[in-house]
Amino acid sequence: MPTRAPALPGLLLALTLTALAGLTGCGGDSDASADPPAPAPTSTTPTVDPTPTTPPTQAPLGETAREFIERWFALEKYAQNTGDTGPYRAVSKGCESCASTAGAIDRFYNAGGYVKGGGASVESLKRVSSVPGTAVYVVDVSYEATDFKKSATSKPDHLDGGPVRFKLTLEHGRAWNLSEFTQLVEE
Repeated sequence: MPTRAPALPGLLLALTLTALAGLTGCGGDSDASADPPAPAPTSTTPTVDPTPTTPPTQAPLGETAREFIERWFALEKYAQNTGDTGPYRAVSKGCESCASTAGAIDRFYNAGGYVKGGGASVESLKRVSSVPGTAVYVVDVSYEATDFKKSATSKPDHLDGGPVRFKLTLEHGRAWNLSEFTQLVEE
């Protein structure tokens, strides 16, 4: 059964319930249920990634849906690890949960917090529907461990990462755009 995407997908379910309670994702599913209980975050020293480079915001010539989805997740990680949400927003126009994610990242960094790690690897991808200009995919990803701090005065937290399944709606005109991002929870 689909549920609304967490406010910071790279931070997995725990942040949805702890740090960002009240933010909602897009998806429009009226039968959405609450996210399952998340593991309790533990305190740790933040992982310091090498200086992140911006993934390309412009679509490479002939970019496939899979290549776009991988680039989109790279832009999500870049936004989380740098606080620069512009490139992520540029390829997520009209996606409410993506806007919530970007807004949460902005608030963390504006308050002196951070997010480190949290990148996602696409494990599998299946197109489940398609009409001209729009396609819906079910995507299984594996998130890496994430260290985060909500503000300069909050304590650091850690999430182990792990597998997550999403439904992504992609639009394709001159370039790809992710317009809907919904986490799927199996019962």
